[in-house]
Amino acid sequence: DFGSGNSTSSDLIGKAAALAQLPSTAMLAERTGGTQLSVAAVLLAGNVAGLAYLNRIKAQRSPCGSQLSWTTKRWAYWSYMVAATVAGAVLDRAHDISWRWLPVRGYLFGFPLGLLDYYFSDVQHMPMKTILGASLWCSAFHLRDRVGCCMLGSSVVSVMTDFSATSWLRECARFVAFVPAVGIVSDLFFSPLHRLEHKKLTYRWHHATHHEFVDRLSSLVLYHGTMLDDFLMPLTAALGAALCFGLASLFGYERQCMSNVTQQLVIFNTLFSHAHDVRCGGLIVPLPDSLNFAAYHRVHHLHPRNNFGLTELSDRIWDAILGVDTIVSGSNTQKKLDVEGTKDD
Repeated sequence: DFGSGNSTSSDLIGKAAALAQLPSTAMLAERTGGTQLSVAAVLLAGNVAGLAYLNRIKAQRSPCGSQLSWTTKRWAYWSYMVAATVAGAVLDRAHDISWRWLPVRGYLFGFPLGLLDYYFSDVQHMPMKTILGASLWCSAFHLRDRVGCCMLGSSVVSVMTDFSATSWLRECARFVAFVPAVGIVSDLFFSPLHRLEHKKLTYRWHHATHHEFVDRLSSLVLYHGTMLDDFLMPLTAALGAALCFGLASLFGYERQCMSNVTQQLVIFNTLFSHAHDVRCGGLIVPLPDSLNFAAYHRVHHLHPRNNFGLTELSDRIWDAILGVDTIVSGSNTQKKLDVEGTKDD
């Protein structure tokens, strides 16, 4: 018995040492486990039911959460994002998920944040087709990963396996670095396409649907557009991200670009680009508004003839090439946002 006890102790020590040497991230699985699929099904049903329920109570002219203070709303956003991000990370570490299903699960966890913002907003109705729009945005992530696999041989998205404070800080740093980098590179495609969509002909039959919500916004407006628009817009950002992966591979850093946690935070931040309150744009990205897509693009929905790109830097480049001046920033931006905020109050 004593001998077997020593053997057991040695095994435990060996396992602990092996775990200590594990990297903070791991590659995605080849197949998605049943638990992940079950969670996805529950989230999908909850999102559909949640949107239908909010539309029902909004139709009764209920103020819902629009009367709550900004402090209450802010803590609600943060609480949900932390809970969903941690839940997703724990789920991915415990159960296999493939690159095909990770974006799906990410958007299913992201949609409730849009529902929360819808609850807080003065918007009275969001079409159920926004769920289809979200699926089209998700398909662009699939294409991004497919392009990445073709370029690099496998998916560059990793799964967080170490939940130490250092690992969480590393994930936050990865996310903060990813936002401006992808924004600038993606504007090789996004800014010119977006400017084209605001031309009179294309705007009328294609892009005007997305701008139907002018005086009142909600994060779910991100997914409100024609089917082509809901695919083309995220496609440009997805191609930009794939290009970033390719550039990083030149220096051997392609595996450091994206993780399941970073991807979830990107989905959250993108939703804030259409949030009901301008202050949402800076909730999770400690960067100047000029480098944060969520804050920079939010101004575009207040002033559709301005801020066509994802960052001010890349917009200035396109403005110089085209010989125009479309950027609203600095004191002018703040003045206009203050006016908008007064209207909302």
